[in-house]
Amino acid sequence: MFPTWGLCVALLSYAVLRATTLHARPSRTTLQLWGLPSLATLVVFGLMVSVVPKLPSPAAELRRIGTDARGASGSTPTALEVRTSFDWSRPARFVSDHTQRGERVAILANLGHGIAERSGVIDVSPYANQSAIVFVEQMTLLLEAIDDSGARKIFLSPPYSPEVPTYLQLAGYSVTAKDADSNLQLWQRSG
Repeated sequence: MFPTWGLCVALLSYAVLRATTLHARPSRTTLQLWGLPSLATLVVFGLMVSVVPKLPSPAAELRRIGTDARGASGSTPTALEVRTSFDWSRPARFVSDHTQRGERVAILANLGHGIAERSGVIDVSPYANQSAIVFVEQMTLLLEAIDDSGARKIFLSPPYSPEVPTYLQLAGYSVTAKDADSNLQLWQRSG
């Protein structure tokens, strides 16, 4: 977006400078109407010009991306190798212990899609985490997505809306396992 804004500001600045050079002495009405917007345009242009030298060149960025994306072995790291402060091992182990590789499940936990990737399962939840479900319509959409995918297991982690367990129970789900390490609960539908 910077080039687009830069072009707009440059064109407006050109129009302001041209208008001031064409009129040797602007009228009082012109100054009152266009003085402040013209001044603001020139100030923004000045700020933009002062930032441009600090932007890295495209060639330098391509070199940086090419070297930083390489791991210690010289190969490009996969998504599983990217460093993060979140401990993926506990929730991923719990999900792996209660599923089969490639199984469709819903994971309603922070970073649920990442947990699914590390566990080898497919997360069918349309929401990134459990806190995103605040309306009845969202819960209905979640349950429909689970039913449409054929999933029978939901991994849920607090904090969540107090109504979520009630809706899961009404839909035929019950808690079948809990993990103290990851704070995940396994909700399963019987039958």
